[in-house]
Amino acid sequence: MIEVNDIVQISPEVNHQDGFWAGNLLIVTEVKSWGVQGYCRVQGGEAYIRLKTGQFEKVGRLAWVKDEIEL
Repeated sequence: MIEVNDIVQISPEVNHQDGFWAGNLLIVTEVKSWGVQGYCRVQGGEAYIRLKTGQFEKVGRLAWVKDEIEL
C-alpha cells in the first residue's frame, strides 16, 4: 500500500523526457486511484510529476518530513 510521504523509485521503463526520470526517487504527495503524484529533487528545487500504477515501486518512507522540520 502506497501512502503520502512514501518514497518510490520510478521504473526504468518510464520514458518521460527521453528517460530522464527513469530510476529516480519520488516522494509521494498524493495517492490517486490511477497512481501517485509527487516530486523529485532536482537542481534548483523540486519537480512534480504523476506516475501511473505499474510505473513505480515503493522503496521506503521518509524519516523526516520537510514541512515538519524546524529550522
